[in-house]
Amino acid sequence: MREMRRVLTPGGFLFLYVPFLSPYHALLGYYGDYFRFTEDGLRSLCGDFADVKLAPVRGPVETLAHLVPGRQKFLRRIGRWIDGFRRGSGKQVSGYYLLAQKAFV
Repeated sequence: MREMRRVLTPGGFLFLYVPFLSPYHALLGYYGDYFRFTEDGLRSLCGDFADVKLAPVRGPVETLAHLVPGRQKFLRRIGRWIDGFRRGSGKQVSGYYLLAQKAFV
């Protein structure tokens, strides 16, 4: 992350996609889940950037439907619909899009 930040021009943007298919296991208020590409870990790695935005890719049910052989569109749509009702389960996703901006110097 330091090297990507170093080679960016001031005000430059970094856009990444990172996979994440492991259960989120932080204990809120006690410890985070930093050493995989979790939301906590990505925010920690991007601490030197001026602005960081994260967007989850698929919720838990849609991720499971995506892993079914054949990847039927119908199952993914149902999964997305169910995940829409489960807003609190946003930590278990299949990845994140990350947009970070290097500070102007």
